[in-house]
Amino acid sequence: EEMAQNLFDALCSLLLVPANKELLGKQQGIELMLRIVKERRFFCSQAIKVLDFALLACPPNCQIFVEKLGLKFLFSIFMKKARPSHQKKRNKAQERRDEEHAVSIINSLCRGCSGVAT
Repeated sequence: EEMAQNLFDALCSLLLVPANKELLGKQQGIELMLRIVKERRFFCSQAIKVLDFALLACPPNCQIFVEKLGLKFLFSIFMKKARPSHQKKRNKAQERRDEEHAVSIINSLCRGCSGVAT
């Protein structure tokens, strides 16, 4: 578990470089993170964090996120949908971090989306 969290953290560090953000979008990384969030996998929180880093100042990734229906999963974070049994013991601090990343994603989408369908 700790090793996988370290891998997600390393991925976030790689996404600080703009070229890596675009590469993640082109290689279907956004879709993979959305799938993890959708299926409420064990690493859902880390996937939300990666999405936050991937969308920050990267309009192409924002467009991909919207096209792949990422808003549906984004707003389910705020609604605090029922979680699988392995996630029921999540602490309030982790929920706050997830909400913080979700707000940051919304900010990135507001800045990065043109409002014109492609």
